[in-house]
Amino acid sequence: MKLKYFAIPAILFSGTSYYLLNSNKENKIALPETEVTERGYTKSDSLIENVLEAEVDNSSIITQDSIKQEGISPQEEIKTVAKKTAKPTTEMTKPTIKENSILLLSSDIDLKGDTCKLPKGVTIKSDKGVIKNGVLIGYGTKIEASGAIFDKVAIKGTWNVPEIKTTYFKDLTYDNALKDIFALTTPSMKNIVTIESGNYPVSVNTATRNCIIVNNNTDIKLDGTIKLKPNNLDSYNIIQVSGNNINIFGTGSIIGDKHTHTGKTGEWGMGINIANGNNISISGLTIKECWGDCIYIGKKSRNIKIHDCKIDNGRRQGISITSGNSIIISNCNITNVKGTAPEYAIDIEPNKNDTIDNVILDNINVKDCIGGLLAYGKASKAKIRNIIIKNCNTSAQEKYPILLMECEKVNINNCTINIINEKDAIRSENINKIVITNNTIIKNNTRKTVNSYINIKNCISKNINNNQIK
Repeated sequence: MKLKYFAIPAILFSGTSYYLLNSNKENKIALPETEVTERGYTKSDSLIENVLEAEVDNSSIITQDSIKQEGISPQEEIKTVAKKTAKPTTEMTKPTIKENSILLLSSDIDLKGDTCKLPKGVTIKSDKGVIKNGVLIGYGTKIEASGAIFDKVAIKGTWNVPEIKTTYFKDLTYDNALKDIFALTTPSMKNIVTIESGNYPVSVNTATRNCIIVNNNTDIKLDGTIKLKPNNLDSYNIIQVSGNNINIFGTGSIIGDKHTHTGKTGEWGMGINIANGNNISISGLTIKECWGDCIYIGKKSRNIKIHDCKIDNGRRQGISITSGNSIIISNCNITNVKGTAPEYAIDIEPNKNDTIDNVILDNINVKDCIGGLLAYGKASKAKIRNIIIKNCNTSAQEKYPILLMECEKVNINNCTINIINEKDAIRSENINKIVITNNTIIKNNTRKTVNSYINIKNCISKNINNNQIK
């Protein structure tokens, strides 16, 4: 198959005219604006590149190095033309290609702070060089690379890159570098983003209150550490999830600014915020030290799974659920939640007019939190319909290990409840139907009977059986 490759500067915009440089002569040939437009350039380009054009086989790719072998000196031509124009031009060394062509990085392309807009369907192939120091706008752009191809390049536009790796970027230590990684994703296709081990500092965009926004149909393998820089905002989301079919997994960490926050107000600084999400999974991660909640689930989210995570040192909650259906939280350790009320490991609490249904808490280990597991449906026209709490080990330093208020149906089964204060092990009020069976209460005070640790008020139907005290 024959492809077209283009390189070295050739079209110069001067005033209102476009000129095509002849690579063997010093004269300029005027070009109509329509032809320049067809080539994908605009008047905003002070210097537009496109001189040499050849039809070649895949085995005969024309690169900057091969152009030099033909005796063409791009830099000398630029300087010659620049002397003849009243308006000075900027030397550019980035090669240009046409639609559906290949850009082979045989040497570095320095954008020198400029913005480069790629034609439609270009494929960037790695070799020895990188594109660096500027803004690169894709247009359905593909990547074929085994190592770094970008260095301090801001990514914009549209891309067609199913598998995205942080190794595509030579240096990601600059602030908010991960936004350029996620700019390569496309909502209409399946993306797999791999964030390798390393430290990735992020700051909050004050306009959106987000650091990273995740597109639909994205898998994120996080093995590095995403750490938020201190701020004074009352709300933020380190990772914002508001779409469908998103899977975040790995051995990495997300760290907030609880101990370094420069403000004193607010309680809504979230590690991961799931809003109107569908088919979302979060697993294997450590999420800690957030100004508000480590994970927040709301705005009618559904089919949410959180499992095998370590949640530590949330200021307000470990995990909050304020709206949603079919939510499973399993095999998680939640520790050291304290700082501002309610301070529970998990808080199931719908906002006004919101509904929460079909929540399962399975094998949750709660330790050293002010409160344990909370379901609280007292907001106006709020509803908590069906909750199952099973196989959990919970305690509370100051509040209740399990507190249930204004729910339709709750089932607590096979849990271990550690009493380390004078509170009830389970306190419930205004529950339509509650089932408490096969649980073990480990006492630490003078109460002698198991039922004395279970305080049930205003329940229409209750089944309390086969619980024991130790």
